[in-house]
Amino acid sequence: MNQILDHYQTLQVEPEASVEDIKQAFRKLAKQYHPDKNPGRESSSEQMFRRITTAYQVLSDEQRRVRYDLTRQRPRAEFPNSYLERLRRTQADQKQCELMFQELLNRNLDEGIRIYEDLNTNNQEFLIDDFLGYGDSRDCEFLLAEAYQTNGLFEKAIELYQKLIDDEQETPFFYHFIDEINDRLSEIYIEALIKPRTLGDIPIYLEKIQKLKLSKRDLGWIYKKLAEFYLDRRMTQDARRMVETAIDINPKITGIDNLCRSTGVERHN
Repeated sequence: MNQILDHYQTLQVEPEASVEDIKQAFRKLAKQYHPDKNPGRESSSEQMFRRITTAYQVLSDEQRRVRYDLTRQRPRAEFPNSYLERLRRTQADQKQCELMFQELLNRNLDEGIRIYEDLNTNNQEFLIDDFLGYGDSRDCEFLLAEAYQTNGLFEKAIELYQKLIDDEQETPFFYHFIDEINDRLSEIYIEALIKPRTLGDIPIYLEKIQKLKLSKRDLGWIYKKLAEFYLDRRMTQDARRMVETAIDINPKITGIDNLCRSTGVERHN
């Protein structure tokens, strides 16, 4: 069994340290070892920064800290059989989590998703952070979100992308990470909107689209695609409303003349 990392030693705090003590230690060390603050030593400082972040993630969470303290303080011989069984299951989950990460890295998306969903089914409290370091956990979640997006499972992709944004805002770690995720969310919202699974999806994603601050050209194009969607289903009044909105947003929009004729919209050039 691998030696357990001493997260208290990493953060330079005592095991009795309060949550506030842990937060202060993390802020101090994160600033000291951030790669930006250590030119020429980026590799070693990044490795230390990851250890510091992982230690903070464990010790600042009450339940994870309790589990960690139990594992850290008690020798294996003292554990009851029930705990040893949970420990064996944890080790199995560790291997599966690492395998999932590798499958996603190798673009075996369906297999990566299958392992992830099996882990969640077998353990309702499953967290990737319990088995991978902070950086690898975020990378793995990003790859999972990307896999769900590729397979058209937009709600699951959105949930993971949003979690990544929340984590990054709480503990900044990746460069330009938020911009990349926001771009992916934009792709999902637009694709889900122009190819909705149900009519009920349209107002939901329209509301999300409004928050993206798209250009008039892009937003007009989206409404034009919605007009086509409604017209294909002979929902002429809804199609007309989309055509009118598209023209209001972008009076110079092109490729909409046939839709105007089909919906009875008069376009004033």
